[in-house]
Amino acid sequence: MYPLYPIIFVPLFFGVSNYLPIWLDNIVKKFSEISFEFYILQFYFSNGSFIKIFGNGFGLLTQIIIGFSADLFVAAIPC
Repeated sequence: MYPLYPIIFVPLFFGVSNYLPIWLDNIVKKFSEISFEFYILQFYFSNGSFIKIFGNGFGLLTQIIIGFSADLFVAAIPC
């Protein structure tokens, strides 16, 4: 099934993108500029590195929110 996913979903996503509102399309385009960096950094904050940086005094939901925000901030920094 894995070889069929790109054949099915890429045209589907392009088709759906034609119907997005302008404001949502702009958000998707901006995020696509940093999506690879965000993807790589997400693994960094999802394992033990979060506790090394921010400490252990947070619940899971707080870790997710802080990790997501830190990922977004670091990924948006221009190289």
